[in-house]
Amino acid sequence: MIRRPPRSTLDRSSAASDVYKRQLVCVGGRGYYQEWGKEPVELHSGDAINIPAGVKHWHGAAPDSWFSHLAIEVPGENNSTEWLEPVGDEEYAKLK
Repeated sequence: MIRRPPRSTLDRSSAASDVYKRQLVCVGGRGYYQEWGKEPVELHSGDAINIPAGVKHWHGAAPDSWFSHLAIEVPGENNSTEWLEPVGDEEYAKLK
């Protein structure tokens, strides 16, 4: 389980693209998931997001809440995550 505090250097992930499918399950707090080019999705305890392989995305805490989640990876061969650029403060500041 991963817990991200609000308004810290750990409040959000960098953008990533995984070569495998992943499921993100919010277990506490409030957070966001966003695929590049789409609107962010607000997450609350019990919400789950299915992330297709190869989709550039990020997820993290809301600006005013901590966020705990499980990241479940679908096993496969030669799996890896391609970490991309950090999510900028300007983009993060657009969240409610």
